[in-house]
Amino acid sequence: SVTQVDWDVNPRHHLTSTFSLFPQKLRFVGLNTFNPQEVTPNYKQRSFFWGLNERWTISDNALLESYFSVKKFDADVFPSSGEQAMNFAPDVNSGNYFNHQDRRSTRIEALEIYNFTPPDFAGTHFMKIGVGLAHTTFDGRNRSNTVRILRRDGTISQQIDFAGEGVQSRNTTEFAAFFQDKWTINDRLTLEYGIRLDRDTIARENNLAPRLAFAFSPIRDGRTVVRGGVGLFYDRINLNTATFPQLQDRLITSLRPDGEQVTKFQHMSVEDGRFQTPRSVSWNIEFEREWVKNLLVRVGYQQRQGTREYILDPLESETSGSMLLLSNGGRSRYREFQV
Repeated sequence: SVTQVDWDVNPRHHLTSTFSLFPQKLRFVGLNTFNPQEVTPNYKQRSFFWGLNERWTISDNALLESYFSVKKFDADVFPSSGEQAMNFAPDVNSGNYFNHQDRRSTRIEALEIYNFTPPDFAGTHFMKIGVGLAHTTFDGRNRSNTVRILRRDGTISQQIDFAGEGVQSRNTTEFAAFFQDKWTINDRLTLEYGIRLDRDTIARENNLAPRLAFAFSPIRDGRTVVRGGVGLFYDRINLNTATFPQLQDRLITSLRPDGEQVTKFQHMSVEDGRFQTPRSVSWNIEFEREWVKNLLVRVGYQQRQGTREYILDPLESETSGSMLLLSNGGRSRYREFQV
């Protein structure tokens, strides 16, 4: 359900309150030919969101926007029947679903944005200054039962047992501030530039992200526009990643066809014990032309280069043994050409 209330307090103040409630229950998630009911989980969700937005028109050239919101998201994943081991086989899986999760999370966020038009200098300007603070909590338990990987003849190739309580808990506080200016130099050229600062209590880094964009009309008929931009962007570190070291460790037993057993203990580890914020550099260029009335042709190119992305590697070491290592060594590249 969604409810919204709008209130014109007076000609200068407008208040909006939004409340939404979104519970959900799903049975036999992932049911298909390879997963009968016994090896599928159930899912239960109890969640709500409440947001408050106040707009204060200070003057003809200034507007202050205030946001406050609370989001509660609780979710459970649990086997639909029984606590037996789960068997993964080439034809059909059997036993019971192996994983049980109880997740409790809350996010409280506040944001202030001041919009204003300063006196004209070298064109007109529309500026924004914002500052925000958010606090997110996550608590829960993630426990798993035994998992067996079977060969086609039904013999066990590998068995995975899980050790530890699987209790997860992590909080984070995020601070953000930004400045943005839309600068209309003349009727043919507009620049939009700004900078953003982010910091959280997980990575503990000050992330500065500058951005610049433009729109230019090379021909005075107003039917041709060239647009482009470049910017540095930082992701948030989600709490699933931040609680990775709190997952259960694994005891892996491999059985060779001759029956010989090889057992190893696999530990969850984060590279250098620290988290970094993933980031990307994105830029685009676009040409748009109205060739004839009501026929618009657009040609554009966009590229995004990502670094510090999280990847998970199984490693074997004589000194530290076997581990699942979470690191920021991931990279990605996205390219798009559009006509």
